Amino acid sequence: MENVDKRMKTDDRKLIPAVEQYGKPMAEFIKKHSHWWWWVPEEKKLGLSLNSVVEATLNDGGERAVHDLFTLISVEKAAEIFRKDTNRHRINYRSKIVRFFNAYFEKHVPEYSH
Repeated sequence: MENVDKRMKTDDRKLIPAVEQYGKPMAEFIKKHSHWWWWVPEEKKLGLSLNSVVEATLNDGGERAVHDLFTLISVEKAAEIFRKDTNRHRINYRSKIVRFFNAYFEKHVPEYSH
């Protein structure tokens, strides 16, 4: 899984379920926070994209959930996804979340610049 992940661009990975990229730990993370995707049928939640998992965690998760996500995928990967998602015309992040994580990633991820 990891070799495939490194060869693909982030836009390509968006279509691959996060569970296929990060395995059982990601499946457990999604199940634990299943309520963040209340509109998605239970049987489809393990098919969520990594972008969806990052977005929901940063928007709705607490400090522990964010820490767990960063441990699972890396803070650098979360920053990469966040930067791409927040540079679009329409975004699903709340403005206070965008301000907070822009500042956080600028401080903690050397290659992050918004």
